[in-house]
Amino acid sequence: MKNDNQHAHTAHGAAAALHSYPLQFERIGTHCIATLASAQTVRAHARVSSGHARFAWHMPRMCSESGALFRSSAAFATPCALNSVQRPSRQLRSKVTDDSNWPPQKAWVSAHRLPRFSWRRRFERPLAGTQSPRTLHNSLELTACMHGEASAPDRKGATMSAVGFIGLGIMGSGMARNLFRAGHSLYVWNRTRSAAEAFAKELVNEQCGESKGYSSGNAQVHVADSPRSVAGACNVIYSMLSTPEAALSVHLDAERGTVQELGPQKMLIECSTLDVSTMERLSEAVHQRGALFLEAPVSGSKVPAQTGTLIFLCSGDRAAYDRVASSGLDVMGKASFFLGERCGAGTKMKIVVNMIMGSMMVALAEGASLAESCGLSTETLNEILGLGAMNSPLFSMKLPNMISSQYEAHFPLKHQQKDLRFAISLGDEMEQWLPLSAIANEVFKAAQASGFGDYDFSAVVEALRNKKRRPSN
Repeated sequence: MKNDNQHAHTAHGAAAALHSYPLQFERIGTHCIATLASAQTVRAHARVSSGHARFAWHMPRMCSESGALFRSSAAFATPCALNSVQRPSRQLRSKVTDDSNWPPQKAWVSAHRLPRFSWRRRFERPLAGTQSPRTLHNSLELTACMHGEASAPDRKGATMSAVGFIGLGIMGSGMARNLFRAGHSLYVWNRTRSAAEAFAKELVNEQCGESKGYSSGNAQVHVADSPRSVAGACNVIYSMLSTPEAALSVHLDAERGTVQELGPQKMLIECSTLDVSTMERLSEAVHQRGALFLEAPVSGSKVPAQTGTLIFLCSGDRAAYDRVASSGLDVMGKASFFLGERCGAGTKMKIVVNMIMGSMMVALAEGASLAESCGLSTETLNEILGLGAMNSPLFSMKLPNMISSQYEAHFPLKHQQKDLRFAISLGDEMEQWLPLSAIANEVFKAAQASGFGDYDFSAVVEALRNKKRRPSN
């Protein structure tokens, strides 16, 4: 009883530092559960933030000292992250950081940060002929594992298991890292083995180096010799590849392909942006082995992949979606849409989304180029766009790239051109006229021919700067 009282007392001390937010505490055995008591009050004192709230710097340490498990659970109407927690007293800060420095050093923050405060949403398409709206599943649960405890379970209570990840490029590396941080052991493969080894070493250093005690617990990273080895070691295999040719080689190769090791209880989650026919070939090959297949292309680029805020556009086997929705997709993304069991729906939606994005980027590039030709300030143009109805995260992120001519690849230009090519092909199949997309595709092709294929797709503006007049046919 004395021990329980001590835990509760320490936890209430933590609550005192966060007096802006009502917390209720429940004792469960020798642990104390701290729960946000009022979603309404939290909404009144919160706004959207990019990641971790300030209380994430100190709450884990205090709960750790008390043997408490900190959990926040509430149903909110809007996504939020608490970011207005008041600065704790000097006495409390000394408990938190073990020194007189505030805020804590970067290494301490990395070692004790809580999982990100963000929404994990899953959407289902309503059944044909029904009037029910699409279902929105919202939940928020943060669990900090202290004292080197085992990895946190997922929302359904299942233990995090080993998963395979194939393709560790710009997108795949961020996605795989988030799976590891959630407690999954990884079996990884990359076409360039040195990149996979460097990735594995980086994760191990993050877990056991300066971030000793990280909540991924005993999660490990294994570098496989082939895609087939990954499939042989794991029941769930994620794939993020750049082209249809790469996907067919990785999965269908007679000696090294993943399908050679697939069977009942196994599933392939294909997150690459491919054409519909390639996705259908993969689905058929996987099903012939008795395994499950889920196409899950993502909307988002480098930063969303790193921060776990991708959007998954899924179709295929519903059983596969149900198995990975909370333990995988919710870890890597902020939302996932299940668009039906017919293969191709997810890919078609992704093609449509990227087609719109490509056309918008060319329009922005044309506007920036014309402003420059007129002697107008593109910085002022950026400010004007940000204040009006055309305010867009895409414009606000990419116009500065065009102004500075700095094109670090978050989404390579060659991939945007590939997606426009897919869109035009799909339009031909559907007998749908796509005049703007066809023109945008030509501009991206010109930029790629000028050597900008591996740069960020905002470099499309260089095609317009290099050719002030329309290219001759």
